[in-house]
Amino acid sequence: MADKVVKLKFKKTTADAFEPYKAYEKAAGFDLRSSHNCCIPERGRAIIDTGLIIELPEGCYGRIAPRSGSAVNNNIDVGAGVIDEDYR
Repeated sequence: MADKVVKLKFKKTTADAFEPYKAYEKAAGFDLRSSHNCCIPERGRAIIDTGLIIELPEGCYGRIAPRSGSAVNNNIDVGAGVIDEDYR
């Protein structure tokens, strides 16, 4: 099976926003991070701005999910993490 290169179109909404990146060549998806430092209290909730606008490739959907190490080691979870291809 040939590897398909996925181009992710994005625009920074803040000058200090971090570009999406793949931690490893064969990573399942792109990593996102926020340029904002914040502390969420235990059992708390927050909406964290990435400073990005992302256009998903045709035929794809986005999924925001915790990295496995963060989820296990720091009890971090993500809610409502599916983004439809046509969401703008």
